[in-house]
Amino acid sequence: MKKKKKKKKKKKKKKKKKKKKKKKKKKKKKKKKKNDTDLIEVVREGSWSNCVIKPELIPEVCTGPELIQWVCTGPELILEVCTGPELNQWVCTGPELIPEVCTGPELIPWVCTGPELIPEVCMGPELIQWVCTGPELIPEVCMGPELIPWVCTGPELIPEVCTGPELIQWVCTGPELIPWVCTGPELIPEVCTGPELILEVCTGPELIPEVCTGPELIQWVCTGPELIQKVCTRQEFI
Repeated sequence: MKKKKKKKKKKKKKKKKKKKKKKKKKKKKKKKKKNDTDLIEVVREGSWSNCVIKPELIPEVCTGPELIQWVCTGPELILEVCTGPELNQWVCTGPELIPEVCTGPELIPWVCTGPELIPEVCMGPELIQWVCTGPELIPEVCMGPELIPWVCTGPELIPEVCTGPELIQWVCTGPELIPWVCTGPELIPEVCTGPELILEVCTGPELIPEVCTGPELIQWVCTGPELIQKVCTRQEFI
């Protein structure tokens, strides 16, 4: 009798093992179905939340420090994915730039460069020198106490920005001086005259009589190899 009882117990154990194997197979099938769907929803992991993007996205890649730049670029960019301390510079570049994403302490210099520059994003204490450079320069952004020397240098110089009480002497002085600032059809007398007038403004082939004549005329204008006869033979000559 004892032997028979032992045999029965062994049979029961075998049945249990078979059931476990079946369960594992079912789980694998479910995973395959999820990967085939058009959109994948990943439950919150770490600092990332609801990462919903294209079918190419792998949950393991989308969440955590392994997040790669293509996740947050292109038309698939999702706000919830691209915010937080992990924010990287490519997130806010290109036509996909979103003001809500790119503001706050995470703001980085390249945020406000390129044709996507948005005044609302680039104003305030975060204002950085590249904000006001390039063809995207916006007067409203670059005027006021935040005005910085390089604002008025380069081919993008805008008269409205560089004139008035905010005018700083380095506009036409120092190593930053660029010939075209005070020369050509864009020349503004208010910018290039006064005590800040420096030697190089009125020298070289860019010399303009209107700028270099009058009470502000200085001795060196008509001296040296840069001497221009038409400037030095006027009634205003001192």
